[in-house]
Amino acid sequence: MVVPSSGRARRSTDIFDPPLERHAASLLEDRPRRDALLSYTSYAMVAIGAALRLTQYLTNRSLSFDEALLALNIIQKSPRALLGELSFDQAAPLGFLEAEKLATAIFGRSEYALRLFPLLVSLLSLVAFYWAARKLLNGIAVPLALAAFALLEPLIYYSATAKQYAIDVAVAVLLFGIGAALRSSRLDTAALMMLTATGAVAVWFSHASVFVLAPLGLLLAYQAFRGGDRNRFLQLLLCFALWVLSLGIEFALSRSNIVHIREAFLGSRHGVFLGGGSEGPTWFDTVMARVRYFSGLEETTSGRALFGPRHVELNQALTFLVLAFATLGFLSLVLRGTRKALLLTSPAAFLLLASALGRYPLVGRTLLFLLVPLALAFGEGGHVAISAFRSRRASTAGGALVLAALAVIAILPTLHLAVPRRSEELKPVLNYLERHRLGGDALYVAYNAQYAVAYYHLCSCGGFDPERVWPFEVGGRSNDTPAMRSGSRNLIVGSTRSASGEQGQDLKPFLGRPRVWILVADLPSWQLDPLLRYADAAGRRLDSFSSKGPKEIGASIYLYDLER
Repeated sequence: MVVPSSGRARRSTDIFDPPLERHAASLLEDRPRRDALLSYTSYAMVAIGAALRLTQYLTNRSLSFDEALLALNIIQKSPRALLGELSFDQAAPLGFLEAEKLATAIFGRSEYALRLFPLLVSLLSLVAFYWAARKLLNGIAVPLALAAFALLEPLIYYSATAKQYAIDVAVAVLLFGIGAALRSSRLDTAALMMLTATGAVAVWFSHASVFVLAPLGLLLAYQAFRGGDRNRFLQLLLCFALWVLSLGIEFALSRSNIVHIREAFLGSRHGVFLGGGSEGPTWFDTVMARVRYFSGLEETTSGRALFGPRHVELNQALTFLVLAFATLGFLSLVLRGTRKALLLTSPAAFLLLASALGRYPLVGRTLLFLLVPLALAFGEGGHVAISAFRSRRASTAGGALVLAALAVIAILPTLHLAVPRRSEELKPVLNYLERHRLGGDALYVAYNAQYAVAYYHLCSCGGFDPERVWPFEVGGRSNDTPAMRSGSRNLIVGSTRSASGEQGQDLKPFLGRPRVWILVADLPSWQLDPLLRYADAAGRRLDSFSSKGPKEIGASIYLYDLER
């Protein structure tokens, strides 16, 4: 039976294609129209995904805590210094760091400049995903996979974030597409050279690329070995050796950064295995709370579930609905042939091995590239649900469930068209401070807030610069922790003890002062509440202002009279 496949006909090996012999003639007549419809639908999904990513970029939210840590390195260090140890326990691929440095050199130090490279790569990844999906999937599976990829909440958020995770996704898309297009028996010299160059360059822009390159290389080598093509097998070994050499050079230069960040994850309360996310009363609740991130059913900034903590069962059911189609898609790919299934599932296996060895943290953002095989599998699962039944009623029901799953994924992106995503949102707080400060006021900057304050001082793009009133120097040129060093008796920068639970101790020098501002950002309630209780006990609150960022991390400022 001949079915449409990505704009050109080819013989289908999909065992789920329904017979429908009595409609064969009409199907053949409708094939060009159906192929055109699928293509136009795919183009529409690419356009929607691009519009959502551009919208996220143009909202120009304040730089987050994580972004500020890396931005201070990019701004302060020379291109050569970026090849060495980074400050503030940061780690990023060296190619990404140099690309960011180039962007700031050309376009300045603003949030727009820092997020431009991830945005452009994200837009290109939409087009590349369409190409990869055409290589891996058939028929309606292509636009369904594209819809999932275009709408998934984490992919939209990180498309306009000054971190490397959008590049992880783009590199994974490219490598999955190459893996689907290439077979060892079809590798001519030009294709082999391109494969070698792609892998050697990829490791400089994405540490996660290793988890896609490794199974891709093994798969190609196995095919050559099984086919008895000794020359091709040896050529592939040379290709892999060059990959390893390139990775080794990149790792040698960035090893200290990678070790720092790995130790930070290992020492956290979540550990490396699916760290982060919400905890639940049972193991099942915890797992579902963490995997819903991959279904696009929680806010990326706060980790808050789509329908909030009061609707646990509903959140779990919707997460299960999305993942059920992805699981069905993986099973379909296995039944259609192991090669594509291995290509999509092997990276997860390599990740689990690396995590078990304590070499790679499994947290949401470090796993972002796994949304690529998830979206591809979702598209295949949707295809199965629509076409696996002889009954038109059953196929209609399957299609309705697929559309329901996509509608669920689309809820957060749709909501954020009206209410943009927010992080700490320090800029409104700084501007509030400028409008309401008086001469002689004192300022306390909490430990986590200092990094964004230092960034906005260096970029001169945050509106009010506190340094004009409360002089300070920006540190961090080596791997010392503070980003701000006070140069005024009216300014105190929170120390590490204030970030570890001994709240209020840093405020003691300000006791007896009539007007003390307390600036906080990315400070969870278990740290913020003791700080405010200490201030409430020592004096009287005169004023407060909070940004529109998520309650868990949003920036706030409080004015206290500490004279009594």
